[in-house]
Amino acid sequence: MIGDDLHVRYRDGQARSKFTSRWIEKQLDVVGTGRNLVTVEKVLALLDG
Repeated sequence: MIGDDLHVRYRDGQARSKFTSRWIEKQLDVVGTGRNLVTVEKVLALLDG
């Protein structure tokens, strides 16, 4: 947790993990969204540009 953000690193990829966004939302009783690091970096580059 960083502030209100949950950062998860999937060493072997998210596709095979049981620790999914849906599971996290259900456990924490929140609605969220997931983004991979490449997407976040591209959005930040657009905002800086």
